[in-house]
Amino acid sequence: MNAQSVARMTRCLVRPLGLVCLVGLIAVTGCGDKLGKLAPVEGKVTVNGTPLTSGMVRLWPEQVKPGAAMESIGGIGSDGSYQIKTNGKPGAPLGKYKVSISYSGAGGDTGAEADPAKMAAGPPGPQKEQPKPFNPRFETPDGSGLQFDVTAAPSPGQYDLKLTR
Repeated sequence: MNAQSVARMTRCLVRPLGLVCLVGLIAVTGCGDKLGKLAPVEGKVTVNGTPLTSGMVRLWPEQVKPGAAMESIGGIGSDGSYQIKTNGKPGAPLGKYKVSISYSGAGGDTGAEADPAKMAAGPPGPQKEQPKPFNPRFETPDGSGLQFDVTAAPSPGQYDLKLTR
């Protein structure tokens, strides 16, 4: 082998290896945070003035940023309070949202409040489906009529959600 063929072979190996390293670096570091600034979103969910004791609040952006895959969701506690997290981080990107509510049954067990003793006893037997304590229209973002604007400095009660039966 002469020096020219060794140099040619080295270039053929180094270029693809460099490309693989570049792609790997981009995959590991990502392309930046496409969500933008997250603002705190917390409030209380009530049905005819009484706190909803379990379920989930989900935000649906009116305008989705290109390339920003996100899920803004929060569990409802036994006192009706909720806090939104987006992709696991507290808060939601600034902007306008439609809101939907899902109900997880009686008892307020949204995961964080689950009783380990009950879990050790195994799954419960067949149960009759619990009726929803609110009008089913609140389960869809287009039907709920619930919407709000996430702002950097929300006023007290800005994200409280009032449902009806």
